[in-house]
Amino acid sequence: MRVALNGWFWNRQETGSGQYLRRLTNALSSYVPESEFLIFVPGEQPKETLPHTKLIFVPVKQSALQKVWWEQVIIPRLAVKYHADVLHIPYWAPPVGAQLPTVTTVHDLIPLLLPEYRGGLRVRLYTALVSAATPRASMVLTDSQASQLDIQQNLRIPDTRIRAIHLAVDGN
Repeated sequence: MRVALNGWFWNRQETGSGQYLRRLTNALSSYVPESEFLIFVPGEQPKETLPHTKLIFVPVKQSALQKVWWEQVIIPRLAVKYHADVLHIPYWAPPVGAQLPTVTTVHDLIPLLLPEYRGGLRVRLYTALVSAATPRASMVLTDSQASQLDIQQNLRIPDTRIRAIHLAVDGN
């Protein structure tokens, strides 16, 4: 199986999403060696190599508007171009119109549930976009049963399409 991953946070190791992407990729390449993983990374050329994994540099500017374009247009097109069988978005940003099965990880719904985290108009519009796109995902992964329940109730996704997979401790 060929799995494409959105690598927007690959070069941002200081973020939770960057940590999750790197740990997930390391685990998948070890535990599912028969699969190939394509990670599309914006900005700087990644220097790392991982078994069964190809880091693909995509020269784009990294602004808030470009991030939405990346998530909604560039990543789905690249997944199709590289003949991926599935697209995994490792943070809450599924594309509205992907042409292949899509898995998205939703760590939590904080900007949707807590008014103090809703931010300005741009943040609220972005939250509305990803909220509308999430039910179109083939599968939603989350970190806890509490988040799974939040996703079921607030995004109206049936429990058959949500899996709570607890985060593991890094062995390093």
